[in-house]
Amino acid sequence: MPSQTIIHVINSLGVGGAEVLLVNTIRLLPEYNHVLVTLGPEAELLADIEPQLEAFYCLNALAVSAWPKGIIKLRGIIRKHQPLLVHAHLQVAGILARLSCPKRIPLFYTLHSPYSVDAFSVNKYSLRLERLVAGPWHHLIGVSELALADYQRHVPRSGSGDVVFNMVAAPFFAAARNISYEPGQQLRCVSVGNLKRAKNYAYSLQAFAKLKSLPVSLDIYGAGADETNLKELIEREKLQQVCLKGKSTQVAAILPQYQLYIISSSYEGFGLAPLEAMALGLPTIVSDIPVFREVMGDAALYFSLDDDQQLADILSGIVSGRIVLDTMATKGRERALQIAHPDTYIRSLKAVYDKYIS
Repeated sequence: MPSQTIIHVINSLGVGGAEVLLVNTIRLLPEYNHVLVTLGPEAELLADIEPQLEAFYCLNALAVSAWPKGIIKLRGIIRKHQPLLVHAHLQVAGILARLSCPKRIPLFYTLHSPYSVDAFSVNKYSLRLERLVAGPWHHLIGVSELALADYQRHVPRSGSGDVVFNMVAAPFFAAARNISYEPGQQLRCVSVGNLKRAKNYAYSLQAFAKLKSLPVSLDIYGAGADETNLKELIEREKLQQVCLKGKSTQVAAILPQYQLYIISSSYEGFGLAPLEAMALGLPTIVSDIPVFREVMGDAALYFSLDDDQQLADILSGIVSGRIVLDTMATKGRERALQIAHPDTYIRSLKAVYDKYIS
């Protein structure tokens, strides 16, 4: 009987979109044996799935200088477990996995972001590395059409390509409720995501600087490299209605405390956090970037990043009653159910696996 083991390779198990997706994927595939390999020691999410793992390994190979030893270790793990397939997430893990996995074992590589802006424009050597390790026998999975097309445009002969939309975990659908807002009352807004350049929180803060006379507030959940800059901006603009709340692993419980979700990302690979809000029934307004249009369709309101007055105008329109949120909440939940329910995700992922394993 062929092996029913999947080896998953990822940079770490810190709290992030790719990491949460991997943890939920393992939970939804109980018919397989799971071996998890991380390159770094961060492991906040490990306890959530450790009982479901056949084995767990940390290669301590995030640094380039540690890659040779990491590749040797990963090759040994693959030889030991003889998996049905290997599935890698994120760039460094994808590079090491492709340098370690023999051609006879199908290797899947999930693209969680548009690499042209997230990696290649930041480090020119990362593009050379991708082109060096990519092979036509590999299998790319994009979390969106945009993420997949972006990679294939820059890395030719990189293998087959399929799109499997990211998944919203079941607790978000289970916690769904009618979240209403009465015009003129306090409008409590929320954003969730790592404090990094791509999330473009500074845009939202500039919009809130125009709304100091209105009953509108914003809480931001997340941590990251941009935290100091954002704190300085909040202090400089005297944004008493904006609060950085730090990182949280209880997002499904937190979001129902608010009446509106906002995200002003300059780019994304998918946009899981706003879709989680939509699954809960939380009206959502997002930056007008192509991937949000692809994922959310007409179930969200959009604002242009070229003019921070647009977000301010939308928020003032909600407070005045010119923009009604109830219809948005219904459409958002329907969209999340349609494209991001766990059953839909796992069915699509297994179909991609089966197509190339068979």
